[in-house]
Amino acid sequence: LASLRHNPINYYKVFKGTMALFRDPDNTDKVFDISDGLRDSAATQLALAHLRGIPEVAAVLDERYLGPAHDLQALRQLPAGSLGRVYADDLLAKGFDPEFARPIAVTAADITYVEYRCRKTHDIWHVLCGFATDVPGELSIQAFRFAQVRLPLGPILLSGGLLQALINEPARLPHILDQISRGWRMGVQARPFLAQKWEERWTTPVAALREEMGITRFFTADGAPASATDAAGRRRARAALRGSIAARGRSGRLSKAYCSVRSQRTCCGTVWLLSEPVRRPEP
Repeated sequence: LASLRHNPINYYKVFKGTMALFRDPDNTDKVFDISDGLRDSAATQLALAHLRGIPEVAAVLDERYLGPAHDLQALRQLPAGSLGRVYADDLLAKGFDPEFARPIAVTAADITYVEYRCRKTHDIWHVLCGFATDVPGELSIQAFRFAQVRLPLGPILLSGGLLQALINEPARLPHILDQISRGWRMGVQARPFLAQKWEERWTTPVAALREEMGITRFFTADGAPASATDAAGRRRARAALRGSIAARGRSGRLSKAYCSVRSQRTCCGTVWLLSEPVRRPEP
């Protein structure tokens, strides 16, 4: 009880949002209720401290870069294969609104900026990482985002998604776990997505951005997402991991933040393992 009193989570909002989302996974507005309920939590503060420790991210946090509105009709006029064109074509084909997320006012609190950019660029991350917009794809991007940003929303959505799949679609669990694994490993190895001003890179080819962000190894030669259980993909990942270890001169380890959050029982599931793994390549 003492740990609950010193961990300012809006349990009512988090629990209510989680149960509503469990009953109806398409009710994505409840995701923002859960996020709001976690905003002042100890896990969120640990995540923000982690982000402040990454120079690229700290710079954009200080700048508070917001980026212009995403004009899909204008973006679809860009060259084929460019980020803007692929992004616009994808959203228009699926009938998605780039402004789907609940608005959030950016204030002096870092969490408001982080949530604003994560919401605004959610579908850009989908395009660059090759995540589909079905259940496995959405869980994959949560694993990717947690590896990158560390906000506690990810483990809650992952846990709920896995539980729902276990109950409703147990035959799909191996595929879902395969995709989650791919998202986690990609998030660990990639350069910080939050630090990027994607709206200034609309004309850059997606393939070039994947190379720049260090995630090309997670795609096949023709640009399709590689399975986490694909033999060639595993070899590429192991080679990249060995290179990262050699460059840093040390292996991954469990972070103090991980141990602290675990002690507060704010998470469940194996996605929290190796919360400070071998770090992503330098820019």
